[in-house]
Amino acid sequence: MRAFILAVTGLAIVAACGSFGTSTIDVQKPANVAAVAVTLPSPSMVAGQTGRADAAVKDASGATLPNAVVQWYSSRAAVLTVNDSGMINAISPGTATVSAVSEGVTGQASMTVVPQQPPAVATVSVVITPAAVVVGQTAHATAALSDASGNVLTNRSIAWQSSNTAVATVAGNGDIAALAPGAAVITASSEGKAGSASLTVTAPAPVPVAVISVSPTSSTVLVGATLQMSATTRDANNNILAGRAIAWTSSNTGIATVSSTGLVTGVAAGSTSIAASSEGQTASATITVSVPAPAPVASITVSPSAPSTQAGSTVQFSAVTRDAAGNILTGRAVTWSSSNSTIATIATSGLANALASGSSTITAASGTVSGTAVLTVTPAPVASITVSPATASLQVGRTTQLTTVVRDANGNVLIGRALTWSSSSNAIVSVSSSGLVTAVAPGDATITASATNPTGTVTGSALITATPVPAPGGAGPEPGAGDVMLWQDDFNKATLTELGAPYAKRGAMELIADGHSGSAARFPYTASSWDNLIEKSFDTSTDVYFRYYYRLSPGADPTCGGRGIAGFKWFMPWRYTADRYTMGVGDLQGGPAGSENTGLEFSTHDNTSTRMPNPFMQNINKTKTFKTTADGAWHEYTLHVVTGNGGYEQIWIDGLLVLDSSGYGYDHNPDGIGFIQFPGTMVSWFDGCDWTIDVDDLAIWHK
Repeated sequence: MRAFILAVTGLAIVAACGSFGTSTIDVQKPANVAAVAVTLPSPSMVAGQTGRADAAVKDASGATLPNAVVQWYSSRAAVLTVNDSGMINAISPGTATVSAVSEGVTGQASMTVVPQQPPAVATVSVVITPAAVVVGQTAHATAALSDASGNVLTNRSIAWQSSNTAVATVAGNGDIAALAPGAAVITASSEGKAGSASLTVTAPAPVPVAVISVSPTSSTVLVGATLQMSATTRDANNNILAGRAIAWTSSNTGIATVSSTGLVTGVAAGSTSIAASSEGQTASATITVSVPAPAPVASITVSPSAPSTQAGSTVQFSAVTRDAAGNILTGRAVTWSSSNSTIATIATSGLANALASGSSTITAASGTVSGTAVLTVTPAPVASITVSPATASLQVGRTTQLTTVVRDANGNVLIGRALTWSSSSNAIVSVSSSGLVTAVAPGDATITASATNPTGTVTGSALITATPVPAPGGAGPEPGAGDVMLWQDDFNKATLTELGAPYAKRGAMELIADGHSGSAARFPYTASSWDNLIEKSFDTSTDVYFRYYYRLSPGADPTCGGRGIAGFKWFMPWRYTADRYTMGVGDLQGGPAGSENTGLEFSTHDNTSTRMPNPFMQNINKTKTFKTTADGAWHEYTLHVVTGNGGYEQIWIDGLLVLDSSGYGYDHNPDGIGFIQFPGTMVSWFDGCDWTIDVDDLAIWHK
């Protein structure tokens, strides 16, 4: 739109009047426009907005010309337009110049049109297709964006994220790769808003193992060394299968072992097969184990190097052998010695016994190489003395040896300590300086062993009961009037079958004519038969006597010259509960104290007793023993057994009482005896020791 105003300045207009007269009119000339200033509603507008621009028109003196006509222009109509009143319409993003023109004078201002702001994202929803996949498969996530009014928004930037990238990863376009079994949450984010969906990844069904191979297929390893083996599993297409369970085995673990990881360890010289198995497939390798040449001992270190201990105690030394490179050598023989055996002795195991105060050099030697340590021994005070047996019965005129155990405050046994022995009544029981007691007259006496410490005297004691000498007699017990005969056999049989009929038996048995009274049974002990006995059951009794006659081949010796000290199980009475007594013959020392075995004595032991010496030896008389009666002549053996606590055993040989445990009060099972085995069995057999036992006239009875 354009505005036009006629400006007439300084002209004289002559008007003709009807009377043809004339008059003159003076018209004032308007002021000239000197400047136009454009003011925009704002430097920028959003496309689609409108706003009015103002133009201030002024003359040369700066006075505002309010009635000046102004024309408006836009330099870029595509960006914005402006009408005649200065109203601006923002059309599209860009920059345009707004001009106001008045009387040829122009004012301008620059206007920037910015794009309209899109609607903000209000919600994000995610859909994964499919929501469950197998490792190695793919899925796709789609995100739907909406504004606050629920309108779908497009062309917005979306960021994708996986909560567990070890299970699944997601690309910028929503493509998902399944990597491992598990679960992952896939999240889409846009303009501060986020939505998510869960994806489940499962493991694919494994391809079965078709072939397994091991490496190496053969090898050699030293004893004590190791070799790592490996196994490869493949499918039917020869593809390697990783992560398959493999079981390792050795065909001979005495030669080499193999761990669950295939680590082979040499054990002993030889060959073995090492096998690897997986899903029913197996492959193996041959492993040869060889013995390495032993390295020479270069040094020996003894530990502890400078110990100190009290007399009566022990110190365990150890020796470490090394080669020239300092490597520890195992299995090397070491010889131990003490420079002063009166101060300390040392066993082959390296256990040193401290005997007396002083010092001794302990040496460990292997070949020509040795190592040493200095052991210092200090005296230990005596804290307690235990006398054994604590109680005993002793027939007048008989002796028994008391023994002691001396201990320090820590319970360590002290050896070599001087003790003083005394009796509460020498008229009843006397005692020597070595603890040998002698029954003098019937009665009780307390025998005391004492040791003197710097702080006082420590004592231990035993109660000895002296019993009267029994009236003279020349025969052992025999069945009498009123006694109950449980079994009796004179062995006078015509045949061996008839002889063995009443008994269960094992081993060899013969019928001989020259018995004690008529025929008898012979039991030969040879390399082919050294477990010979007969068995017989009878009514049980808790107080029972056994008597039979025996004849030994001259020089018979079941220990075979001491090669088997356990010797021979001579006679075995059994309780009906299957707990037995063992009457033996051998070289075991046994007891009680002072009555130790002199060699091939008759002995007894109740296998149910925890306190009775095992074995209990002849403690009354040692003139009649197995050894002294191995003379080819007939001898009488009589045994008396009483069961229960306070029970005891007595043995007579040819009517002479040789063993009596009645004065000791040992614990015994109370059950009665109802079964026997005899003449017995060798504990061990040694070639060249053949001998025989003949038995006759067996009787079993109770009072």
